[in-house]
Amino acid sequence: MSYPLTTLSHDASVLDAIKLMHESKIRRVIILDGITLAGIVTELDMFKLLVNNKELITTIISGDFLIPHKDLYQDFSRFWFSNSFYK
Repeated sequence: MSYPLTTLSHDASVLDAIKLMHESKIRRVIILDGITLAGIVTELDMFKLLVNNKELITTIISGDFLIPHKDLYQDFSRFWFSNSFYK
């Protein structure tokens, strides 16, 4: 786990989580509902969501998203390589 812990509110968007993870160069985000732990979102969760959600991919690729495509590609290439040996 990264220190200090990085958190998001339970009502934050998926794009907020992806952007935070990219900018902070972290693999996990703690989701809070007030001060109560609501869950943990990981790179794997984000990757699965992107693979299964064409609308989200379209939003990211359309240019409305502030992460440069090259950086996003590198993030997912690194993720894919580091997790490709696990099924």
